[in-house]
Amino acid sequence: MGKVRNVDVAKSLKFFGYSIQKDAAELVHKQLENVPASTHDDWIDNLVDSLQRQTLKSNILDFNDVKSALKDLQRAGGQVVQLPETEDSKRATQEEQREQDKKDSFFRVIDAFEVPRFIYDCEAEKYIKETQQPLMGGIDSKVQMFRERYNSVLVRTLRHRLFSAGHRKAQTAQFSLQKIEYLKGCTTKMKDIVVLGMLNQMKEGEWWIEDPSGAIIIDMKDATFHKGLFTESSMILVEGTYDNGVIYATAFGFPPPESAAVSRSYHSTTNFFGGERGTNIGSSERMQVLERDCENSVCFLSAST
Repeated sequence: MGKVRNVDVAKSLKFFGYSIQKDAAELVHKQLENVPASTHDDWIDNLVDSLQRQTLKSNILDFNDVKSALKDLQRAGGQVVQLPETEDSKRATQEEQREQDKKDSFFRVIDAFEVPRFIYDCEAEKYIKETQQPLMGGIDSKVQMFRERYNSVLVRTLRHRLFSAGHRKAQTAQFSLQKIEYLKGCTTKMKDIVVLGMLNQMKEGEWWIEDPSGAIIIDMKDATFHKGLFTESSMILVEGTYDNGVIYATAFGFPPPESAAVSRSYHSTTNFFGGERGTNIGSSERMQVLERDCENSVCFLSAST
């Protein structure tokens, strides 16, 4: 196994904008001692991804910040050895879990006006809770809604194996998404392009695909459509050839779906639904036991457009 000095850990994290306290750096150092030297950089990258999914008070990492990130990395299948835990911290964690479980109920009603609103931060690569939520939106609310919707679908699509290179250091993926702004700047014919955007009819009888960087008209005479209901304002994937300001589409499809388990692995225990819990209900051991042991099950389905 490889050996890494604390100063190397600090330098590696500083590259991503983080500073780390001494005890936290020692924790990372102990983990790296059990990781092959050839994979140290990959392991640090995965740790940074986990840190970016946490809700950090500042960019100065303390022991608890790193420990939470390591736990998240461990849940995602990363190489993490047994984390140190004192008797006091064990008792505190157990007491906190018991207090949290007492707040859990079999059925909870959450006021629609109290449901938190989360916005995807492209720089931090995670959802940020918006503190100010006006009941009545302004004139830009509809545009902002479509922009946030695009960003959420985009990041989910990029995580899919067809569009992901598997690692940030990999060079290619099976498909590569192109922004409309980039296509408009091309003066040559481009084949086998894939564009993610909103299907729109800006003029009568003309269909366009639009993303936050612009819009391009689509020629769909020779296009084939995958299964699904394609309506105006749908988020779609268009594959085809770009030439002289027009996309000559060969195929239409929808962005690939993502299972709840995969989404949760990226967003950790964030509670998106609101209520008194600081974490999602699925992380409650008591509720998991009740769900597993209950003879009769009730399923709630939620649909949105």
